[in-house]
Amino acid sequence: MLDAWLSVVDRVDVTWFLVSAACFVSGYVAAYPVARFDVEVLTWYPLWVWRKVKEAIDPDDPWLKLFVFLFTFNSVSLLANFLSGFLVVLPLVFAVLLGLNIGVIAMEEAGGWGLFAMTALNPVAWIELPAAWTSLAIGFQLAETLLERGVGAAAAEFPALAEVYLYVVLPLLLAAALLESTLIWVLPSDAGTPLPKETAADVEGDVDLQPADGKESRWEDDRWEEDEEGGFRE
Repeated sequence: MLDAWLSVVDRVDVTWFLVSAACFVSGYVAAYPVARFDVEVLTWYPLWVWRKVKEAIDPDDPWLKLFVFLFTFNSVSLLANFLSGFLVVLPLVFAVLLGLNIGVIAMEEAGGWGLFAMTALNPVAWIELPAAWTSLAIGFQLAETLLERGVGAAAAEFPALAEVYLYVVLPLLLAAALLESTLIWVLPSDAGTPLPKETAADVEGDVDLQPADGKESRWEDDRWEEDEEGGFRE
């Protein structure tokens, strides 16, 4: 059984896997200036998708709903990466845009720090990224066959590459969805929630010290008034 699975893994061209990773990283790095300077033509789509995702699921949702949504969403996305090979140039475009879109979302949620944390400190990404690069690699392989040997050869190679998606990509996404839905469900939903703008302003010193009844503070007007006995009172 293991030998059969490894034989499927061997169908992934290492060169195309590395090209996919490199294209992803280039898009991911480019996300910093794109988000920093708010290049709307490149940020609107990932931010729109991110809003829709947050509308669809909530940390307080049942675990099964989180799991099904995450697994389905990622499976469809990576299937598109694979099938893009039939349009030749799309695997390259998808690889760069995948990195860019994830980077823009990371910047939106946590700024520059988010770019580092999203990949280096996120165990879910350690599973999802190899799955994404594999789906892109077999998309590149499909495109290469189409260019070099024509549609018939690409159609003939499609079943073998589809098995890579079924037996390599999907199991990785299954593991990632199990881990991610569990982390979302277990961790406090308000963990790491930034301060509201009003609170942040107060922390920075913009606090209105005016008494609740609207009167001027005695400390300002008569704190050194002399009392009738010659002493001083506040």
